Amino acid sequence: MRALWLMVVFVLFTAGAHAAPSPESQNSPYIINGIDASVTKYPSFVSLYYNPSGYGSDNRYYSYCGGTLIAPKYVLTAAHCIYDNHLAQLYTSVVFLPQDEIINHPTVAGFSRRISNIYYRTDYNDDLDARMPNDIAILELDAPRQIGESVDWAIDESYRHDANAQFIAVGHGTTNDESTHNHVLQKVALTLVDNETCRQEFGEGITSSHLCFDGEYNPQTQLKNSTCNGDSGGPLYWTHNGRNILVGITSFGPTICGTPLRNLTSVFTEVADYDFWITDVLNNQIDPDITVHLRVGEKNRQTGVVETVGHQVESEQVVEKVPTSEPVSVDSNSNSKRSGGSIGGCGLLLIGLLATRRKVTNIPYC
Repeated sequence: MRALWLMVVFVLFTAGAHAAPSPESQNSPYIINGIDASVTKYPSFVSLYYNPSGYGSDNRYYSYCGGTLIAPKYVLTAAHCIYDNHLAQLYTSVVFLPQDEIINHPTVAGFSRRISNIYYRTDYNDDLDARMPNDIAILELDAPRQIGESVDWAIDESYRHDANAQFIAVGHGTTNDESTHNHVLQKVALTLVDNETCRQEFGEGITSSHLCFDGEYNPQTQLKNSTCNGDSGGPLYWTHNGRNILVGITSFGPTICGTPLRNLTSVFTEVADYDFWITDVLNNQIDPDITVHLRVGEKNRQTGVVETVGHQVESEQVVEKVPTSEPVSVDSNSNSKRSGGSIGGCGLLLIGLLATRRKVTNIPYC
């Protein structure tokens, strides 16, 4: 199992991706050049804590990633925060309204929930050199959140065409560099950069499902605005008509956070590209060709075993009779594909089309 903070050229934000960090070795979450933010302005923001308390002798807890509440029982985060890490998968607590990561922690009554299910995509690639495509995961809570509020996510990319678009990344951390800790929630403004420029900076691993940003240079810190270690999985909001819309999930960036020597400071997973997938998961429509489903409920925490859930797709054949009152024709204004021309004689009496309907059933196995 790889070390949590794997420092590879161009790549950061692997917090929680492979092993829950020890208190001695972990980096606290960082926002570069951030300013204090009120969590009441961003009530969908959550912190992920490694929290084995009650399930062994290790009672330590500490934050390792961020996330966003998108429904009362669901949190959106980065896949690399929990991928291939059974400890994080089993013993994560989601903390709501974490204004201060020291004060607002899992042992405070009413502030947190455990995770019961984890979903991430089968096409997620945990290869850092490949730029971690499809770096997105959904955490299902064992009960609805007690406090905090869900946020809407973007369903299209209209913000890419808004010259006045304002983007804010939120997380905990520092206002200058990695040596100064600040446990109060921070926010920082970022500027959207086109994907071709991003590809030139980070290589061909950049896809249309990445959102890339630069930050304003701060002469006092000599760094650009940026996200950094520990902000992984946290939100990027688009401020639109007085509302915060979730558009990105913090994924990776340059090795030196906020370095002025690079043209970009932060890369995010673009949420709009996964709108259908998110909606399907929240509606329990799990396609095994697209989604990995892990069960990590109370029974799993007691036994220490992460359970993989298989979803079998069955088919039903249904015969649908074609209406005989009118000829079947091609509708040029529709995406539907229909046979052209007319049908006469006895053919109108017996023609049927065979349709396939998918039905999903859950089959657990270890």
